[in-house]
Amino acid sequence: AKGLNASLVFQDKERCRMLKEQERIDIFPDRQVVAMTGDGTNDAPALKNADVGFAMGIAGTQIAKDAANIILLDDNFASIVVAAKWGRNVFDSIQKFLQFQLTVNISILTLNVICACINIQCPLTVLHLLWLNLIMDSAASVALASEPPT
Repeated sequence: AKGLNASLVFQDKERCRMLKEQERIDIFPDRQVVAMTGDGTNDAPALKNADVGFAMGIAGTQIAKDAANIILLDDNFASIVVAAKWGRNVFDSIQKFLQFQLTVNISILTLNVICACINIQCPLTVLHLLWLNLIMDSAASVALASEPPT
């Protein structure tokens, strides 16, 4: 899987056409993520080389579990979908949190820079800035952490 992701086979249109006709293999140029599920010793190399390797927790061998990135404790493929939903939710929450924090901190920084350039006293003291950051961090964290996956 890693070799396929790093290769430039997709640039050779004739070879891609032949692979599709003869082997029924589609090669995509957009670097798609390769996931592999397995439970046996023979699956270990593929689990190790995949972008994401899923091993079965109940029926899987220890070698497959060691080679995998994620172990499905209930051996249920529906768990992969649930894990993907939660992973996307965490990623989206981190993005929203960073956007919120950057917006608040850039506006505070802009206010301080303008006050310094005009040579007037800034309306926010150091204690105000610390309190704002504490409240904004806590409120945003609680709001985004309680957001369910969609």
